[in-house]
Amino acid sequence: MGRGLGMAMVAVVCVAGSSAEPARKVDPARISIAPKGRVKLTESLAPREKRDLPYTFTNTSASPISLRVLDLSPGVTVSGPALERPLKAGESVALTMHVDADGWVGWQRRNVKLITDDPKQGQYFLPVEMTIRPDLTVENPRLNFGVVRSYEHPQIAFRFTRETGDPTVIQLTSPLPDHLESSIEHKGNQTMLVLSLRPEKLAPGTRLGLETLQLTTNAPLQPRFTLYAEWEVRRTVEANPPRLTFLRPKPERQVLTLKRPDGRAFALKDARIEGEGFTLLEVPKGAKSKHRLTILRTASSECHAMLHLHFVDDDEKLDVPVAYLPA
Repeated sequence: MGRGLGMAMVAVVCVAGSSAEPARKVDPARISIAPKGRVKLTESLAPREKRDLPYTFTNTSASPISLRVLDLSPGVTVSGPALERPLKAGESVALTMHVDADGWVGWQRRNVKLITDDPKQGQYFLPVEMTIRPDLTVENPRLNFGVVRSYEHPQIAFRFTRETGDPTVIQLTSPLPDHLESSIEHKGNQTMLVLSLRPEKLAPGTRLGLETLQLTTNAPLQPRFTLYAEWEVRRTVEANPPRLTFLRPKPERQVLTLKRPDGRAFALKDARIEGEGFTLLEVPKGAKSKHRLTILRTASSECHAMLHLHFVDDDEKLDVPVAYLPA
């Protein structure tokens, strides 16, 4: 089971040293601890790393004193001479905290609570903060196909790396639209989800999109990922707007503007509306850098049609959806 910050906290956290209990008076500390205060590990821990943190306990009093462990955070043990025998007067001895990162991920706090055989002493604490790296990571959860021509079939790859080296199993759980195809490939220590874009399968009037993909894995602490894939399709001739929608109840007309992204002149070979309820008033002649088409709505109830456009010296056709959607 994945465990994060919420389960890693302990009930009492204070700096290393003596802490008096509020219910009773205690004598000044007879032990000093080095390092003092909260220890913050600057280097993150690997998913299954075991790290040792050395401490030195010094008996600052004139008589022996013994230490024992009262409480430990999960994934922490301690050992060393400081727990094996009484500390002589003025003596310094070692104690090692052993931290096990296995089963944890993200920012964590750990603590060790110690008491002595002196009933007039308070408690001693060894608070530690650290970050544990995730086992399975994706290089970039959001990728962009870029600007794509209608005849191109580009690919992008989401690259997953597992630090422990365990075999990685990933599976898409969200359905893919018709214009995306997927495959899972393995290369070295990476597992890749490869997506291919098929612009010819896009619905007419669609220029760009952002796909959201849900994926599951066999990594216990990283069981799910959300990925994003962006794309934009650029055609030889583009329509503005990419689809025509009529809304007002009175008969109305709308103008469709055609332009090439490169600004070059072009000529219409054919223009026709497939479906009832709309009339194309006039088809421009000759080569121009911009053409305007006027479409008149003749229907009195909701209807849908498609404007098909073909161009001279260009095999790429352009389809523009036309609809009347009364309130």
